[in-house]
Amino acid sequence: MTVLAQDFLLRFPEFQSLTQDYIELILDESKAELNEVLWDKQYRAGVLFLSADKLALSPLGEPARL
Repeated sequence: MTVLAQDFLLRFPEFQSLTQDYIELILDESKAELNEVLWDKQYRAGVLFLSADKLALSPLGEPARL
């Protein structure tokens, strides 16, 4: 399943200050950690929320935490 930076930014607009390339990198990391078959219908949401967590905890995500 394709989850794009645009999808991520629609759900989490507080990360607008980050580049799409950086968001795509984190989305790819999250996709590698989640099994699409096991997550089934929740896979997309899982990728989005795991990515948001990773970004919020990163130094570049500090503005989103405030």
